[in-house]
Formats: sequence, C-alpha cells, structure tokens
Amino acid sequence: MKKNILILLSIMMASATTAWGQSVRQFNPQYTNYSPVGHPTITYDGSSKTGVLLGSYNCQGATITGNTATNAGVYQAEIRPECEGHLVLTPSITEGYFTYYDAGTVTVDWQILPRDLNDGVTIEVTDQKWTGHNIATNKVYTVKYGTTTLVENVDFNVVVTKLQTATSILDEGRYTIVFTGRGNFTGQVIKTFNVKKDLSQGEDITGVHFNIPEQIFVQGQTFDFQCEVSDKISHTLLYEGEDYTMKFYSNEAATVQVAETAITAGAGKGKKYWVVFTGVAPKYDPDKSIKKAFYVVKEYQESAPSPTTLATTVRGNLAGLAKVNLRITKPGYPVALDSPNGMVELGEAKVAAYADGTPAINIESTRCMILDTIQVAVTDAAEDIVNHNIVGIENNAFAGCSKLRWVNSLIPASYVPSSLDRTVVDTPFYGIPLQTLVYLYGYNVNGENYIYKITENDFRSALFHIYEDVKGDQTKYSDQK
Repeated sequence: MKKNILILLSIMMASATTAWGQSVRQFNPQYTNYSPVGHPTITYDGSSKTGVLLGSYNCQGATITGNTATNAGVYQAEIRPECEGHLVLTPSITEGYFTYYDAGTVTVDWQILPRDLNDGVTIEVTDQKWTGHNIATNKVYTVKYGTTTLVENVDFNVVVTKLQTATSILDEGRYTIVFTGRGNFTGQVIKTFNVKKDLSQGEDITGVHFNIPEQIFVQGQTFDFQCEVSDKISHTLLYEGEDYTMKFYSNEAATVQVAETAITAGAGKGKKYWVVFTGVAPKYDPDKSIKKAFYVVKEYQESAPSPTTLATTVRGNLAGLAKVNLRITKPGYPVALDSPNGMVELGEAKVAAYADGTPAINIESTRCMILDTIQVAVTDAAEDIVNHNIVGIENNAFAGCSKLRWVNSLIPASYVPSSLDRTVVDTPFYGIPLQTLVYLYGYNVNGENYIYKITENDFRSALFHIYEDVKGDQTKYSDQK
C-alpha cells in the first residue's frame, strides 16, 4: 500500500499540470471503558480483567495496549492508530486529492477496585489453649479468598487487642483481632477469640488454686459450699458462673449428683462429697473439669479421751468421766493441696453447750477431761479423719453441772480464759462449784482452786481451798473454807 501511494505521489508531483488537493482527518477510535476512574465497575477477583475494549476506528488499523490487568490499581490503556495516507481518485486524475491522518495515540484511564474483606473473603479465628507462653498471631486465624490463602502484610494487616489495648497473645481471656485490607483488598473485619486454660491440667501448670476448707454443717441452715478459687499466675480471684461452674456428687466416680442445698453431714459425725469444677469461657475451657473431694462435718461434736490416755492420766479410773461436747468454730483444711499454704491446717473447736443449751457434759458427771485435739472420722478410711485443735471454752459451757468436782484441761497455755469467775453469767467457768479443781496450762496463776501446770513437774495455785464434806458422802459440800 505504501509503495502504491509513493508511486502515485511521484506521478502527481512529476506532472506540473496535475491539479490535486489534500485533506486532514483526526484519528477517532471508538472504545468501551468498563471502569472509568471515579466510576469503577471492576473489582479484584484474582483473574485478569479487561478495562477498555477497542471498537471501531476511522482508519485502516489500530492497536490497544495496557487494557488488561489482574491486581487492584489504576491503569492507562493506549490506543495507537495504524493509518496511512491515501489518494482519492476522481474521474480525472488531475482532479484527485490526498488524505492523511493526525495519528496521535489515544490514552484511557481505567481501574480495578480492591475487594472488600467482607465480600467473599473467608476469615476464621479459633480459640487457643493457654500455654503460659506467647501465642503467634498467625496461629489464631486463616484468611482465604476462594482457595487462595491471603498473606499478612501483603493482603491485610492484623492488630490484636485486649481491653482495647494492643497486646501480645499470652494471658487467658478474650481478645479482639482486627483485619484491615491492603493491596488487592480493602475494608475491615473484627473478630474475637479466647485463650482458655484447661482446669484439668492442675495447679502446677495452670496456676489455678483451690482453697477448700472443711464444710461446717449447721443444723437447720441450708448448706452453702465454701471455697476460694484463685489464679496464682494472673493474681486474680475466680468467680462461680463467670469463670467456673460446680456440680456436687456423693460418690468418687461422680455419677451420683446431688444438689448443693441437699448436702448434709449424714448420720454420723460427717460425710465426704466431691465437687467437679468446670471452666467457663472466655478464660477457662468449658470442656475441661477438675474433681475435688471435701468433707462436711457437724458443727457440734462429742469428744472423750481414749482408755490409753486415761491410764496415764487418771490411773485407769474411768468412773464418772464425761463426754465433752465441742463446737467447731473454725474450719480447717484437711487436704494439703487444697489449702492456702499447701499444708494441712487444723480447724478449731471449743468446749460448748449443746445447741439447745444443754451443758457440755452430763450434769451428773463428777469428772471431766478436755483434750487438746479432736478427731472427726468422716469415713472409715484413715485419710478421711479431720483433726481440730481445741482452743478454748465457750461461756456457760458447764452451767448447771453442780456435781462436777474435777476438770483437767489439756488446752495449751495460749488459751487464757476471759474470766475465772464461777458465779458470773457469760464466763467460761460459770456454774462450776467453788470446790471443783480445775487444771489448766499457763503462767498467769490466778483464781481459787485453779491449778496451773507451768512445766511437766511444776504445778501452782494462787488460792487452794478444801471445802468441808458436811454430809460424809462427798456429794454435798458447805461453802465454808
């Protein structure tokens, strides 16, 4: 074609008598812009997109480049003409004209919009098991578009917060994770996940400690289980319903459930039960539990020294020796693992009148021995004996015991009675006859007919009076000294 035009031009220029003209036409291609900038209609989906499609044009040929792309962004397509000037002949060649084109490149801007993370992108987060070590963020989530796994810091950014503060993933609890699109993606997605401790792993791993005292069963009151659960690692208290739930059982296999309010001390001195603690999300795994035993003992207990003890104390004479009623005043921790300091702690008891006001000993008793400890056998197993220190005597414990003549108390010297008066109501020895000999440990020697054991062989008394037996049968004494 070019060769023919050149030949014609040569002919025309060679003939001086030839009449010819020339015209100029602007290159004007037709095209469709599927995504004009500012009015995007194409969104990233991982496949190649055509943003500008070339249609017709007013010359012999044209090409288009830069009109396809895959990633989100703004692009520029270029349409280049392939036009040639040409001679238009009339009936007489001398009347022809030559047409050529202003063949400049046409540029068209177009765009692929980034895809919103909420549009077809699958983001899944999973709860994590607490380990005591930092958990890598990328272990928490998976982000996919179709079958393609998206890449952090390329397709999205991640920020993890706890209580609205950016943080590493370490402690138990609920976290918020924010995904923000970048590159081919835009928008924001917010998810939450939990880091949960497994209570069944035990304190040595989780730091969760159970303080479970013996449970004192008070007759006539609804049972209310007492315990304190704390996390020694995070230094926080755990709360029922918020961090854990409890279920109670009457057998070790935890197959016979019992309502908390139905728990009693049983027919004997006490009873053994089991409680199952189950975690509550977000801090603790709700599928994991730990089982603990506990003891329920009656508030009032009877104690009497054994024959072996008596043989060395009162020369084997058991006659008139009274059983002593005690009231447990402070619960102990019979299981070392479940005590505040990791050791067995003894509870405390005091000599006390019965709940109905009956004296601590039979009113016909003449002799009474108060030991320094009491054992409560909850079951027949040796490990199910709950020990208590006897630490004192409650007011009016012996009121009405007019025949009592001898009290031997083995309570340690740390117990100092609030009063030694035997005639004043609401004192420990109120009602004991004046002639009754009361043996106490201690150093503050005081009171009439109180004999104090200072050391193993050192007994002292401030006032010691022998009352006259006016009847001769040692059952009636006068008040004469």
